[in-house]
Amino acid sequence: MANEDDLTLWRGELDAWLHTQSVLRRLLYDLDDTSCIDPMGRVAELTSFLSRVTPFTPMREIVARLREFDDTYVLDGGNVQQAVTTAADQLDT
Repeated sequence: MANEDDLTLWRGELDAWLHTQSVLRRLLYDLDDTSCIDPMGRVAELTSFLSRVTPFTPMREIVARLREFDDTYVLDGGNVQQAVTTAADQLDT
C-alpha cells in the first residue's frame, strides 16, 4: 500500500501532466485553426511531434522543440510563432 508521500508525489506528477496536456491541446487547436502557407512543412512537423508526446517525454525535450520552432517560411502574420512561444512559456516553469 502506498504511503501518503507517494500519493502526494504521484498527484503532483498527474497535475503536471494534465497541465501539459491542456497547454499542448490548446496549441494543437491553435495550429489547426490557423490558416497558413507552410511550404517547408514546419507546422506539420511540429504537430506530428506534439501528437506523439507521452507522459514519459521529458519536459525539456518538449520545451526545446517549441523554442527551436522557426516560422521564417510560415506565412500567417506571426500567429503560429506566437502560439508556439506562448505554449513554451507556459510549460517552461
